[in-house]
Amino acid sequence: MAELDNFKKRTARERDEVIRSANEALIKDLLPVVDNLERAVAHASGVGNGKPVVEGVEMVLRGLLDVLMKHGVVQVPAVGQPF
Repeated sequence: MAELDNFKKRTARERDEVIRSANEALIKDLLPVVDNLERAVAHASGVGNGKPVVEGVEMVLRGLLDVLMKHGVVQVPAVGQPF
């Protein structure tokens, strides 16, 4: 019984680690997209009448950030902080 219990616990730990690793790869791939969307919003805001473009990109950015937050990703303030 003890061996079976240990096997179940080990299997659960291994499964959790695989899921965490898969999520990490996905998040690393999505973060540059967030950066590019933020740059697009900043650039379009400084241009003449780019309001519709800015609003559209902001909606996409908010949706992407919501998905990331749903999966446990939090924004870390890094501007002006030492690397």
